[in-house]
Amino acid sequence: MKKTEVNHILFCIEKICENTRRPAKYNDDKLNVENDYTKEVAQFLNCSDRQACFFSIMFSISLQRPEIDLDDISTFLKCSILSVFKYINDFDELVKLKLIRKSKSDRRRRRCPDRLDSLKFYVPTHIIQSIANGDKQLPTRQKSNLTVYEVLSVYGNLLQERYNELLTQEEFEEESIALVGENKQLQLFKEIKKFKIDITELLLLLYVCAEFTDFEEANLITFLKTYLSNSTDQMAVRKEFMKGENRLQVLKLLDTPSDDFRSDSTLILTEYSKELLFGEDKDLFIKQDHRKSDIILSKEIIQQRLFFNKKETEQLNTLTDILKPDNFKGVCNRMRDMGLRTGFNILLYGPPGGGKSESCMQLAKQSGRDLFKISIEATKSKWHGESEQLIKGLFDRYSKLTETHDIAPIMFLNECDGILSTRVSVQSSVSNTINAMQNLLLEGMESLNGILLATTNLTKNLDKAFERRFLYKIELKKPDSETRLLIWKDKIPGFDDDEYQVLSDEFEFTGGQLENIARKCVLKEILSGVKSSFLEIRGYCQEELLEKKQEHRSVGFRISSG
Repeated sequence: MKKTEVNHILFCIEKICENTRRPAKYNDDKLNVENDYTKEVAQFLNCSDRQACFFSIMFSISLQRPEIDLDDISTFLKCSILSVFKYINDFDELVKLKLIRKSKSDRRRRRCPDRLDSLKFYVPTHIIQSIANGDKQLPTRQKSNLTVYEVLSVYGNLLQERYNELLTQEEFEEESIALVGENKQLQLFKEIKKFKIDITELLLLLYVCAEFTDFEEANLITFLKTYLSNSTDQMAVRKEFMKGENRLQVLKLLDTPSDDFRSDSTLILTEYSKELLFGEDKDLFIKQDHRKSDIILSKEIIQQRLFFNKKETEQLNTLTDILKPDNFKGVCNRMRDMGLRTGFNILLYGPPGGGKSESCMQLAKQSGRDLFKISIEATKSKWHGESEQLIKGLFDRYSKLTETHDIAPIMFLNECDGILSTRVSVQSSVSNTINAMQNLLLEGMESLNGILLATTNLTKNLDKAFERRFLYKIELKKPDSETRLLIWKDKIPGFDDDEYQVLSDEFEFTGGQLENIARKCVLKEILSGVKSSFLEIRGYCQEELLEKKQEHRSVGFRISSG
């Protein structure tokens, strides 16, 4: 049998932990013993013997919990916290060596970060993994010979640690400068060096570059609050950008979007800086956006046959013709020549299950346009002001998509019932936020240069301001008997015309309800290998009616009239 090789450093750490826990009564000699185990670990970590002891204890505790405080260590050593605290300088040295890190993840204590009971540490994951793997030496935080995209990824991780308060401002600056220094051979840094910018400008430019490679908008306020500890320093930089006086603006490296609708806090790389810093690669990051989860590619939409009443069919066919790229381009040019807006806002409304969402998908499929799908619920934030910023960001991003796609995609607002309803005058934080979101949505629709498709179940409460901004408003009603007959034949083939007619006349279902019944038939055939009979299908219809009644059953307490 092959003998398993013992992980030597892990073995030494284990022995140190055993020795420091004995004898039962604590004394300082437990932390000052020089032996082969402490020397081995100290040499591996490049620290003192006592620091090696503390690291070993913290390494052991970290396998059981994510954070370690002084009480954890004193409990391990069976001594008082003061007995541990007198060696606090050793902990500071371990932090400087990046063998452990201070943790400030408890947001409730942000206002008093210097309290002793808020002092927590943790052993970084890459240190634990390196020791567990039996590496001959620990990995360094900074790496050299990286590609520009690897550097920006590492920088993004540093910024995330700074955001989580795992790095001080000074530590963040130190590690970022080291990262740049170890990869100064990159063309990105060679070009940046020519501008002789200061540390704040450098770190901000790297942040915007990192966001650019992920096709994200860079938010100035988010960066400043993450990076700078002093609010006065944060405001000074913001004022520079508001006045257009920041050096990165003067050098034509960064800019704020010119569109009045966009947020003043948004920063973008200029075309000059994209070309200068990324060269031919700049187009890769614009085109990669189609892989985002909220982008539905036209070619990936499964073509479906949809059936509507005669009037709706004609309206949808007209819309399909208009949205075809060649036709749409000609229509927009003609409208522009006449001084009219070229944005197309389209509303599909009607009862649930009427095919509104699927119609949008098929309009995109038939016109060869990708869908930029948005859930209005996802834009509602509990934080004051964030919902408005999110709405702005949606139109900002759509504007960029129209610029980077050969065929303009469709902005798809699905099930936007809540935000299209009549605005209220009640003065509460919730109503004020909803009204602000509605105003921003109205502004975006007014200045839209593209196509917006919205769906809603509303029939009466649509705000008049929204109603006016929709060029096309198409109501998808419940299918009539003739249309239901076509759907029955399409979804469940194999029956006589008379049987289809009976189902069509007896059950006034929506297309969604008919699809439910068709799925039940398919499931029955998959499980039993036998197709559903006409009587079974009628049974499925009765179940659908029953489920419909249950959906509207009131829920709550019955109050006795007596």
